Amino acid sequence: MENDIAVYCEKKEYLDLSRKIIRFIWYTDLESDIFFELVQDTHKSKVYRFSHDKTNYYLKYYTPIAFNKIIKNQFREIEALRHYNTARGLQSAGIPSVNPVLAIIKKNNLFYKESILVMEEIEGLTLEDYLRKPRPADNIKNEIIKQFAGIYAKLINNKYLHQDPMFCNFMIKGKDEDSIEIVLIDVDNIYKLPFFTKRMIVYSLVKFNNLVLYDLNNLNLQYPDEEDIKYFIRKMLEECNHSLNERELLDTILKKSAKRIVELNGNKYKQI
Repeated sequence: MENDIAVYCEKKEYLDLSRKIIRFIWYTDLESDIFFELVQDTHKSKVYRFSHDKTNYYLKYYTPIAFNKIIKNQFREIEALRHYNTARGLQSAGIPSVNPVLAIIKKNNLFYKESILVMEEIEGLTLEDYLRKPRPADNIKNEIIKQFAGIYAKLINNKYLHQDPMFCNFMIKGKDEDSIEIVLIDVDNIYKLPFFTKRMIVYSLVKFNNLVLYDLNNLNLQYPDEEDIKYFIRKMLEECNHSLNERELLDTILKKSAKRIVELNGNKYKQI
């Protein structure tokens, strides 16, 4: 049976860890010296948290049951390996992101595969939880905007499309508020594309802005004003390899923002 299992990792010391994970997930090893805590269980996957050699990890076990997913996986990399390679690519591109440790693939038959992705835990708060605290000072707000601008410039430069850039998918790393770092922690909905057109760039930025508005609305926080958006665009364009018109981009995002705020709040504007 183990001949049908493939392990992908960059460090040999992770091979022993992979064997313990394999025995726990697929051979129900209840006597493991690792305690795997189930923290999320959906029809698509299970997420466990565990510690090993004084390091904390998250394990995501993918069990695709939808017929279309099973068919798609015949023509692309299986989930865990795809996301493992995405995380490695993000780090190679200098994008602050979660550290990938292992991808494990088990082939059950000709058509059906299961997979496991292991990532190192990042200490800190999700951006969502961070913003639940008392409102950060303007200098912290500007630093958050600046870091997001840098992340998006690098995503665009390296042809990555983020389809789910919600606050819960970013971590604020750092105990000192004067030296915070935004880290991307969920790579499941990030896609490497063969090319990135101007239309795709605008789509990516509008989607990000719309989800920012959605999250801020749920947190009952003030929406970004025009100066905030201008600052983001200016900083993003400083690092972006594409030639874009700052005024056109600002007008497009402001127009889409106004429409999105109406959808979120009827005709009541918090600020725009």
